[in-house]
Amino acid sequence: MSVEPAAAPDQVAQQDAAVARRAAELLRRTSAEAERADAKASILLAGMLAVIGGVSALLSTSKWNPLTQPAWLQVGWWAAVLAMLAGLFALGWAVYPRGHRLDPGRTIVGYFGDVVRYGSVDALAVALRDGPDEHAVVVDQVWQLSLLVDAKYRLIRLAIGAFLLPVLLLLVVMVAALTR
Repeated sequence: MSVEPAAAPDQVAQQDAAVARRAAELLRRTSAEAERADAKASILLAGMLAVIGGVSALLSTSKWNPLTQPAWLQVGWWAAVLAMLAGLFALGWAVYPRGHRLDPGRTIVGYFGDVVRYGSVDALAVALRDGPDEHAVVVDQVWQLSLLVDAKYRLIRLAIGAFLLPVLLLLVVMVAALTR
């Protein structure tokens, strides 16, 4: 049975430095990805609100009323409305600012939401002094931000899927209503 020799202190320090560099680079990339996700969700939200406004304006000028249509058109109309609302909710939730941890059991101070938890500057100073080293904080930030980016992209995908259905349904309903 062979026993692995203990790593030399300078080797451990080099490994720790390599981990810190990788974590810092991951944090930079993940922060950039969070900004891209917010931009995508914001653009999609603005676009869908514009589409909804356009459809509403078109319907109000044509005096079209979904309640006066045959049942199958009403079902299509209300399904489209519900899907559109689900997509809008998902995009709104994706861009909604978060000030708390996604895993609240952690005690590392790494974000503004962690800082404002403390009742005073002195309590914050104690938490910072007694907390983990900078490497652990950066790794925690990468974890927290990655959870956030993942949630944003899942919501964006949900919204896009929810918007495809109403677009198709509205096209069918509008063509059917206009050709009646």
